[in-house]
Amino acid sequence: GLIENYSHEKEPQKGSQVLRILVLTFSRANSLRRLLNSLRSADYCGDKAHVDIWIDVAGPNQGDQQVISVAQAFCSSWDFGDCSVHVRSKNVGLFVQWTQTWNESLSDQGGLTVDTKEKAVILEDDLAVSKQFWRW
Repeated sequence: GLIENYSHEKEPQKGSQVLRILVLTFSRANSLRRLLNSLRSADYCGDKAHVDIWIDVAGPNQGDQQVISVAQAFCSSWDFGDCSVHVRSKNVGLFVQWTQTWNESLSDQGGLTVDTKEKAVILEDDLAVSKQFWRW
């Protein structure tokens, strides 16, 4: 039957994966702090976890300073991989945030290509993750 033919894939070897966490935010510092605290508490199974925090703005030079401070403080103590804060120069909206941030996060590597091996998770600032979210 169906169950007998089920092929269970093994869990990847610890430390063999690369995760990029793309955090999308605008003006909710407390929500962002909650999300970032949950990311800090998560179990990454020895894998690299790079974080890119993308801050949209209302207009030129109008980034929410509290959000920027929360993001910078988080990155200064992130121990699981690289952490970068990207403050937009103009308002781009959620569509651009969702569709372009992963590629833009890899600009120093030529952007997303068919050879990109890392996995990505895109999270808006009003979320929090389980300690086991990466393993799941």
